[in-house]
Amino acid sequence: MNDAPFIYKIRNSSQSSPFLFPTPSLAHQQNYMRKYEIESDNAYFVICDKNNMRKGTTRLHDPSGGQCSWGSWVLHENNNPAIMIESILLTLYYATEVGFSKIKAMRKKENHSMKSFYSNILEISESYQSESICYYFLDKAKIESLMKKYKKFLPATIEIDYKD
Repeated sequence: MNDAPFIYKIRNSSQSSPFLFPTPSLAHQQNYMRKYEIESDNAYFVICDKNNMRKGTTRLHDPSGGQCSWGSWVLHENNNPAIMIESILLTLYYATEVGFSKIKAMRKKENHSMKSFYSNILEISESYQSESICYYFLDKAKIESLMKKYKKFLPATIEIDYKD
């Protein structure tokens, strides 16, 4: 619940808001977080830098079999590009560690910066699209390949602290 004001603020920033589903108020975000705490099949993460300063959020959601969705990836404006790469790699690492072998990512069609990120950094292509959303998939082999390619962005050791 303590994360609600931070999440509300970055979701409604001028950079992020055009590409996200709207969050009409802080109270709405707090209610969403209360509901989210009850749902045990989703995980959200607050992205922090090495000084423990909050830089953004991301989450894994909608698990089904060995697949889940990655989304709500929102970073403060003017972040170091390394935080982008590190945060996605750590999220994907976590997903594979808890047993997911396929990750679905989505973007609104008009979000051309994410299209470029998926294509140039993650080196994945659009799998299919709906009227307003483009869908991408990463399998475990692709995630392992990305972990090797961008190893310099990651800590030497990654530990997962499973808190209830």
